[in-house]
Amino acid sequence: MTADVWTEHALRELFAEISNWGRWGAQDERGTLNLIDADVVREAVASVRAGVAVGCGSIDLAPPKLPLTAAQQGAPAARHAMIQIGNAEAPGTALTTDYVGVAPHGPGTTHLDALCHVSLDGRLYNGRPASVVGPNGARALTVGTAADGITTRGVLVDVPALRGAPYVDPDQPVTAAELDAALARQGSATRPGDALVLFVGRQARRDAEGPGCERTDDGAHLAGLDIDCLRWLRAHDVALLVADSGSDALPRRVGNVNLPIHVGTLVFLGLPLVDNADLRAVVRTARHLGRYEFLLTVAPLRIDGGTASPVNPVAVF
Repeated sequence: MTADVWTEHALRELFAEISNWGRWGAQDERGTLNLIDADVVREAVASVRAGVAVGCGSIDLAPPKLPLTAAQQGAPAARHAMIQIGNAEAPGTALTTDYVGVAPHGPGTTHLDALCHVSLDGRLYNGRPASVVGPNGARALTVGTAADGITTRGVLVDVPALRGAPYVDPDQPVTAAELDAALARQGSATRPGDALVLFVGRQARRDAEGPGCERTDDGAHLAGLDIDCLRWLRAHDVALLVADSGSDALPRRVGNVNLPIHVGTLVFLGLPLVDNADLRAVVRTARHLGRYEFLLTVAPLRIDGGTASPVNPVAVF
């Protein structure tokens, strides 16, 4: 379960092998969301059996306490402030209003990464120049490509259960063979257009080792996928990757390529990511019901030019 040794040359060859550039046309901006057609949506809706809905979003809008936790470091804290507080003792109607501000990227917020979020050598998905992203936002490949929401079938991969451990050690990334083994153990299988929902037990690790376990001198220290999983995602035509971490096993750099899972998915596969989902309730429900497939909906905010949006994915069993 240790990470494979990769050279930058081999990694770049892998990126070329899995690339979806041009697959849906030279001007395509949806990437693997193209795989979610009407049949996929109907099958996803038909997967509902128990009628149990579980939210997967996690965001802390409380004023930050010092010292900052690892999840808060490296990104501006979310803000929640009251604008107007109605007089509860006055007769008639009273209104209360508030303000919410959040930087969606970073390890503390459940968010949908748009395809403009990451570039390699000045190129984004489908060969678009990284210069389409500027001071006023992005002009292409934005989170707005999912403005109608993402509705598909989610397939949970419970890696801690496979390993017989409460959580995945970041130094032992999840391999492609383990994805197959976890699905077989669950009696599950993915179909083209599905969302792969990866559970590594992030919160259990935080509870056991403390929040500081997520940061080292080299940066973030989080569990995730090994590089060989990129070929697996392409072969299975996964449309969306949802994880209770940041998908990458961190820290991980190969030569000049940092975050190889983010690069491989967003830049070459055109596969959007949902990072930092809170999957604990989903896992409990799946284990209780003995069912690991469900209807999954993700509804990003309509942010003009946005590179991401905070989201609350909902799984319906």
